[in-house]
Amino acid sequence: MALPRNFRQYVPWKTSTALTLALLQDTLKLPVTEIHQPLPDDAKTIFDQKADTVYKHMLQPSDNFIAEQLLLVCSSAKFKTLNADSVINYSQKHFLNDLPDTPQWVDGSGLSRQNLFTPRSIIALLEKILDEVKNDDLVHSLMPAGGVVGTIKTAYKTDNGQAFVWAKTGSLNNNYNQSGYLVTRKGHRLAFSFMNNNFTKPSRQLRDEMVKIMTFIHENY
Repeated sequence: MALPRNFRQYVPWKTSTALTLALLQDTLKLPVTEIHQPLPDDAKTIFDQKADTVYKHMLQPSDNFIAEQLLLVCSSAKFKTLNADSVINYSQKHFLNDLPDTPQWVDGSGLSRQNLFTPRSIIALLEKILDEVKNDDLVHSLMPAGGVVGTIKTAYKTDNGQAFVWAKTGSLNNNYNQSGYLVTRKGHRLAFSFMNNNFTKPSRQLRDEMVKIMTFIHENY
């Protein structure tokens, strides 16, 4: 039987303010009370880190917690509420409405199997990032670099000490993805996206095959 159009299934984590207070009191062994204190109209935000520094800390080790928090920070800044759906919907309407395939995006970390993006949409997004930043070297510096730093440090070898792949990985059981940028020996700059799913072999085997392909492209094109 086919599922109805726009079908959504929720797997709830049920909580409440009373439960949160009770858990905190039990853990801290101190009284914990709820307060309602509106933010003053003249409140100011103190920025203690540059955005690029935060992005690097998120991307290179693939920190899902930071990714989730950044989505909530965007929601707070734009809509004055901590609601991931609000900023996801806004981004899809204003920034991602021209992707080749409409994405299904449900969280900030990418850990949900309900997140569905196609490889060509990821490539379009990678191109959008470069068009927006207009500085390839800066974008590369924020990402894991093959043979140098981050989640693909041990996957690739450098070419005479220089990285030629900068990519973000994504993995779940039976899924391994890698998307990013490649620079060839002839100076061609490419965006790529591999998505492997429903496999039963160790992820390392698929990763090594991708590395062979990317290294071949780098050396020959």
